[in-house]
Amino acid sequence: MYSPSNCDPTYCRPAYSDECLLEETLRLRDAFQIVTFFETGSYYGLSTRILAEHFEKVYSCEANRDYWKIAKQNNQNKKNVVLKLQNSSEFLRANVKEGQQHVGFFLDAHCDGKWPLLQELEVIAEKKIQPVIMIHDFFSNKPHLLSNAAKKITMQYVSNAIESIYGLKFSFSQIDMSKFSSTGIFHTKAIKK
Repeated sequence: MYSPSNCDPTYCRPAYSDECLLEETLRLRDAFQIVTFFETGSYYGLSTRILAEHFEKVYSCEANRDYWKIAKQNNQNKKNVVLKLQNSSEFLRANVKEGQQHVGFFLDAHCDGKWPLLQELEVIAEKKIQPVIMIHDFFSNKPHLLSNAAKKITMQYVSNAIESIYGLKFSFSQIDMSKFSSTGIFHTKAIKK
């Protein structure tokens, strides 16, 4: 598995190496019978690789050609992974089917200061689905978890887009991932933990 040797471990560590995030994702997979999982922002494809062990099909995209090449290399033996060099909203528009069921999303695309989150949520709303949506780098009240993105990605920031997907009936929870960020989680109904 390839990962650049000069990479700061804080930023190169795959999100799904966090046990709390993976455990919650698998719990939601089982509760909502998720078989297809979409990830935006593959980076080195290490989270993609982890997700491929737990879902029938994983779709992931990366807009940066250099990162995409590394992600392709890291997932070359994963037959259930579709990895595209594409911006995230185009990727979702091309790969998510209207009315698709049993689907989950991990939205983490950002590159060169661009955060396409609202466009991604708009595409999901257009597809007329109510999936499980996990938004990485979500705002946390814990200062050490506030990345530049997390200062921007708040409930207020995403509320209109989320309501266009679920209406006013949705469940929200949050995972403060160990040491480096937080993930906001949205879905249609409350489930038992």
